[in-house]
Amino acid sequence: MLKKIIVFLTVSLISVSCTLAASKKPAAIIATVSINAEECYLYPDIVIGEDGVWRVGENNDLFNKQIFTIFKGPKNEKLSSVVSIENNNGELPLLISNQGKLKSGFRYWAYYTNNKPFKNKGIDEIIVPKQIKQNIVSELQKNNTKQTIKKATNNDLVNIGHDFKMKINGNILQYSKGDLNGDNIQDYIIALGKGYGLPGEGIVVVVYISDKNTFKRLSVKSWKNNSDYVSGPDSFILKDVNGDKAEELFIIASDSDCSYPLVYSWFNNGLQKVYAGKTELWGGI
Repeated sequence: MLKKIIVFLTVSLISVSCTLAASKKPAAIIATVSINAEECYLYPDIVIGEDGVWRVGENNDLFNKQIFTIFKGPKNEKLSSVVSIENNNGELPLLISNQGKLKSGFRYWAYYTNNKPFKNKGIDEIIVPKQIKQNIVSELQKNNTKQTIKKATNNDLVNIGHDFKMKINGNILQYSKGDLNGDNIQDYIIALGKGYGLPGEGIVVVVYISDKNTFKRLSVKSWKNNSDYVSGPDSFILKDVNGDKAEELFIIASDSDCSYPLVYSWFNNGLQKVYAGKTELWGGI
C-alpha cells in the first residue's frame, strides 16, 4: 500500500509542499483522493513521464510546488479545489482541513500536469475502427440519449458479437461521452452485458467514434463469461492527459471492492492501450 500523504483542500490555488524528492519530475499524475469523516488522503496512482511511458505512481513522484486539481469522475466534473501536501516529517500525517468542499464517501480524482504536451507510448496492438451500417450511424447522430444509443447497439449487436467471438447481451450497463480522437465531436463509450458477476454472462466495452460525417465501431475490451480477475467496467473516466486535445479513456475495472485501471489513447488511426493497472486504485483501500 502506498504511504498515506495528507492533503489540505482549499478553494484557491495552493502550492504543494513536500520534502520528498523525485529523481525525475513526471509530466502528469493521476491520483485518487479518499475522504472520510476524520481523514483525507491522496494517492499518486498513475504517473506519466515526458517520454510518454505510463507507470505505477510512488510517493517520491510528489515534489515541491506541485498543484493538483480535484475533479470528480466519471463526468469529469472540475471542482475549484486543489491539494496541499505535507509529509509531516516522514511520520503518519493527520488531516488539517477539508473546509467542507469535498464530501465524505465520494470518489474524487486529482490531476497534475507540467503543461508540456507529450506523445503517449502504446503497449498493445492498435484497435482500428470498423465501418458500421448507415441506420446505426443515423441513430448515433440523433439526440444522444440512452434510448438512441440502445437502438444503435441493438442494430449492431451481431457484429459486436463477431468482433469479440461471443454472444452479447444488449443491455447497457454503463455509457459515457467524450472526444477520444480530438475532432471536437462527441464519441460514445458503452459497456454491454446482462449484469455484473452473473455466471455465463460476458461484458464488453465498445466505442463509436466520429469520423467526419459518420461513425465507426471500436471493439475495445471483453470480459468473457466473467472469468477474468475482474467483474467488468465499473466506470469510465475521460481526461486529456498528454495535451493533444484528445481525451484518454480510463476504464475502471472493478472486482468487488478493488478497482484496476485500463487506459487507452488515440494513435492516428485507432485506439491503443497505454496502461494496464496491476495495482488497485485508492492505495489499497
